[in-house]
Amino acid sequence: MAINQAPGNTDSRPGSMKVLGYFRSWFFPKGLFLVVLGPDGVGKSTTIRCLQLELQKHFGHCRTERWRPGLIRKVTADTGNRIPHAKVSRGSLSSALSILGLTLDFSIGYVVSAYPAMTRSEAIIFDRYFHDLLVDPKRYRYAGPMWLPHLLSRCIPPRRAIFVVLDADEELILSRKQELPLHELKRQRLAYKAFAARVPQAMIIRTDKPVGEIVSEIIINILAIRNSRSATAAGNWPRQDVNLASQSADSRPYR
Repeated sequence: MAINQAPGNTDSRPGSMKVLGYFRSWFFPKGLFLVVLGPDGVGKSTTIRCLQLELQKHFGHCRTERWRPGLIRKVTADTGNRIPHAKVSRGSLSSALSILGLTLDFSIGYVVSAYPAMTRSEAIIFDRYFHDLLVDPKRYRYAGPMWLPHLLSRCIPPRRAIFVVLDADEELILSRKQELPLHELKRQRLAYKAFAARVPQAMIIRTDKPVGEIVSEIIINILAIRNSRSATAAGNWPRQDVNLASQSADSRPYR
């Protein structure tokens, strides 16, 4: 059974019920906002690609975004040849100004683009998000005081985002991508785990197994998180609406 049925062209409900339905869909959106975090080489791209295909079966539409909405300034296309950590960090003042601009981009992007999609019961997957800067500031050339992004992260919408932190042993990660030195990779793994431990709606998923198993584990955790919310909260997703064993059979290895 599909989790969310796309509305048809005809609606036989009385006018008052239609208005109530529109009201509930706007103030209690049933869409999904998912953020995937983890160090380079842990398997984010493969996981997101397969997870998007799986979620499209249930939400009808699932789109992916990289790092930030990009409404104020376009996100640079990922060519696969970028080495973010090789860039020189900004100064303290320009770092502070930059992160204020990022906060504006994330906030406006959510209101203008993400929230309306969620009211249409769509799913959105972000490959990294603002909170990734808390773990890896050098990637974003941030050299200002860390209290500032920690403070601003409390204001970044949505407050009900679900975070997926991918993890694997350093040897496996380095066999996929040799961008980070071993000591930095160990530091990031610990920092991502600490982040997941303090965020209520977060999960840590190991990527040392077939991608189909990873996607199934993520969806099971999403089900648990959404079913633990109040009956009147947005996005109640009953467990009986999906048969994970039969729907997540993809066992392709990471590339």
